[in-house]
Amino acid sequence: MDAFDGVRALAHLGTDSGPYIKDGGSHTMTWLVHAGATAGWALRGVSVRGRGQWLTVPPATWEGSPRWRVPPGRRGWLTRPTLLHAALGAVLLPTDGREPRRG
Repeated sequence: MDAFDGVRALAHLGTDSGPYIKDGGSHTMTWLVHAGATAGWALRGVSVRGRGQWLTVPPATWEGSPRWRVPPGRRGWLTRPTLLHAALGAVLLPTDGREPRRG
């Protein structure tokens, strides 16, 4: 998702955010959740990656871009999908115009 909305979602997540990657070149932020957790998500501006798709994951110590803003291990390895979806829903509208699904 774009970094502007990502920062807003991060404000909703607070310390409940798991590790995430910020890419200064594309101005995006990426959270990782367990496989299949995003089934049914339809939020404008959110790209959901799945089997057969790629994601650039930098080394934990990389200082360039993209880079881990919160590296894996400190706050776990993944973000809890229900919390992430709620945070995204608080700042984005679903693509079908319905109210965001909560948790």
